[in-house]
Amino acid sequence: MTTTLTLTKVFVNLMSSGAAVSAQSAPGRAEKYEMAGETRTYAGGRRRSITIAGEVGTYTFVLRLAVRADIETLRNWIGSTVEVRDHKGRRFFGTYYQIEIAEYRDALFWDVGITLSVVTTDEGV
Repeated sequence: MTTTLTLTKVFVNLMSSGAAVSAQSAPGRAEKYEMAGETRTYAGGRRRSITIAGEVGTYTFVLRLAVRADIETLRNWIGSTVEVRDHKGRRFFGTYYQIEIAEYRDALFWDVGITLSVVTTDEGV
């Protein structure tokens, strides 16, 4: 028998406690990966790529219709390691250093933008 987990929201879990915040997400969640490097010119006009080991990744998303209590929780987690999962099965470990809060049409809800800096983490106990 196979078990399937179907997520309909984006979940942000604090790694140190497992506490969670979840909300629907706006379309346009973006992943970005880059490697630090440069191209150098050597004798005879030869050009070589010089890179630094490691990859820098970011995951940008907006939580839709968040309540104020969840926003305060996310503010308290700034700088902490979190796990982010979305309904497409993607999972990221990382930290964020700011949140962008935009008022939604209804005064009781807000959209919260987060850019997660992906980190390497050990999932073991």
